Amino acid sequence: SLHWTIPTWWGYSNSSHASFNAAVNSKFATAAQRFVDKIRAQGGNNTDRFLLIPGYSTDIDKTVSPNYVMPEDKTNKIQKLMISVHYYTPSTYCILSEDASWGKCKTNWGNAAEKQELDKYFKKMQKFTDQGYGVIVGEYGVAQIKKNGKWVKKDGMETWLGCVLEACDKYNYSPFLWDCNTFFLKKRDTTGKIIGFGDKSIADKNKK
Repeated sequence: SLHWTIPTWWGYSNSSHASFNAAVNSKFATAAQRFVDKIRAQGGNNTDRFLLIPGYSTDIDKTVSPNYVMPEDKTNKIQKLMISVHYYTPSTYCILSEDASWGKCKTNWGNAAEKQELDKYFKKMQKFTDQGYGVIVGEYGVAQIKKNGKWVKKDGMETWLGCVLEACDKYNYSPFLWDCNTFFLKKRDTTGKIIGFGDKSIADKNKK
């Protein structure tokens, strides 16, 4: 498959998301259509390979907006386009390791309301699976915090990860954990094998 990456973050201004309206979407949709048409025109395997289109700013709410329009794939009768979004909600829990100008670092997650919010977001993307598109959760994860000089997991992290994976199973999406050698160690052991997950609790969540 090919992943169209150039406009993944298109729509970000210096301090906030640009307004996603019909005019903005027109440019986004034109670029996406050109991508599909250009790849298909190359012939060979390019005529029917899967193509991954990013949601607007990879944001679920913007992507399910009526203003967002998927490109057409006129070459294939069977759907060969997929769509990608990211999930870092709540952002103060998933992104922050310390307080920032835009929010206070949240260090716990997992009550009933929070779990319902997660499911609500994932359910929105059914709009695309109902139309035959594959949905990729291209990034998801939770930042750690420092305690006594050491990086540690936030309370509820395993629960959050588990809920994301359960939602992906429920709605038939493909998830990809965002990790920078924190939990999944890409270095090799003495036998030459990649070490993989070094944290059993995280590994167990991702093996289900």
